[in-house]
Amino acid sequence: MRPYIVRHLLGTGAAAVVLVALSGGWLVYDAVAQVDDAADNGILTVGQCIDANASFRPVEEALVKEAIIEKDLLQTNVTNGMCEDMLERTSDGTPVRMLVAAQNYVQEIELIEGAMRRAASSAAAKGTERHSLAAEPLGVAATLVALVQSTAEPSSDEVSPATATPEPSTEPSLEQPPEQPTPEPPAAGAPDQCPARGTAPPAKPPPEQPAESLWSSATAAPSSAMSAEPSPEPPPEQPTPDGEGDGSEVTLRTEQAAAAASVGEDDDASIAERLHEKEAAAKKEGASAPEAAAGARCGVEVDVLDDEVEKIEGIYEVQPLMPKEMRRGETEQVGLLVSPAAKERLQEIRQKHGVIAEASESDIGCVVLADRMKAKLVAIGELVIDRHQPDDIRELSPNGSTSWGWDIIARQTGETELLLDLRYAISREGSEFRPLKEPVYEGAIKVTPLQSDSTQNATELRATEREAAEQPWWRRILARIFGVFGA
Repeated sequence: MRPYIVRHLLGTGAAAVVLVALSGGWLVYDAVAQVDDAADNGILTVGQCIDANASFRPVEEALVKEAIIEKDLLQTNVTNGMCEDMLERTSDGTPVRMLVAAQNYVQEIELIEGAMRRAASSAAAKGTERHSLAAEPLGVAATLVALVQSTAEPSSDEVSPATATPEPSTEPSLEQPPEQPTPEPPAAGAPDQCPARGTAPPAKPPPEQPAESLWSSATAAPSSAMSAEPSPEPPPEQPTPDGEGDGSEVTLRTEQAAAAASVGEDDDASIAERLHEKEAAAKKEGASAPEAAAGARCGVEVDVLDDEVEKIEGIYEVQPLMPKEMRRGETEQVGLLVSPAAKERLQEIRQKHGVIAEASESDIGCVVLADRMKAKLVAIGELVIDRHQPDDIRELSPNGSTSWGWDIIARQTGETELLLDLRYAISREGSEFRPLKEPVYEGAIKVTPLQSDSTQNATELRATEREAAEQPWWRRILARIFGVFGA
């Protein structure tokens, strides 16, 4: 933190100007702080990054409608470096899997950004508090200056005690009669003053005038001087690394968050090593120490969460199973069961997050696991989904399985894709969720025309009778004769 700068200018009979310039602990971000490497800093959208073509459109619309991905996901700007990192995490496969994986990456960056932003705001608030305490002596000094000037008396060689009035003027230069435009005529002085000292009254204003000017500077100038210096109470984000541009750029803080997210992912390394890697990467992109520490802690929390959840096996089961084929107009039931072990596994992850908090230099994280999960069955096509439960969010039970159920209604023929998405709460109030890396279920259902077996048999019989009726009469007679003898 830059030190406070205090200047004292002291003179005879007057106090000096006291200038206090606060230089807080905010890091000023310059345009030159941007990454110099043009190749890594090239801008493209998520859609361009994952090569989302026309086949993505119906999938995107269905996932946006069900709040599986953000509405503007494909229009989100990323750098080339962020795109490379995203593609490493995006599994090659169907558009559904690629979109869900891309949303996971964007959410991670947003979580880290949020932690860094809160750290910057906290540092700014502490800086403002320190400034308030440091600025208090300035008010005391100004009060002392006013007290000295208001109680200043003429020296003994200027005013005789015999001629002094019981209540001497505190401002001799201000007691001049209004009709006396200038202090030059000695006789115009106050009659109770000694004529031998007639030069004293006109001599008083010159020394008093500089004091008055200094006093004016001490009272009026500080406000202008303070405003000329960097603002002592700048908003936490000014100049902001979040910078609001025309939407065609990636903010500096986003790059800092992406840098932290791209390293320290080796789960074989210690927590301290992973935190250090992420902090160093964020600082390299211009993040302050508090921001880098908060971003690193958040990044490790997300990485550990994703890794541990991926290792969990057998905590959920699709039951009844998804149908592979349905007839138009039919209704099938499907369900999802999450075992009580899920709650125990989440508690184990919370304990690991506690280890991260102890090893981190920041008290700001971004993941608070809650015993709550959210499941949603999404149809990408003409299937109708009716859920059995009033809400997609359920509290996990420690004693029994937590279940979800849906009715699938086939309205039109053709092939329709189904996605079963399962998420876990990562906020204290349970309002924000993070999905599993892979969907619980993804597959297609073939819907065929509604036609029963009896209807099929009747149709075939009518076709046979129509064919027989079109034969000549003699052939029909021969067919009956042969049929009788054949029986």
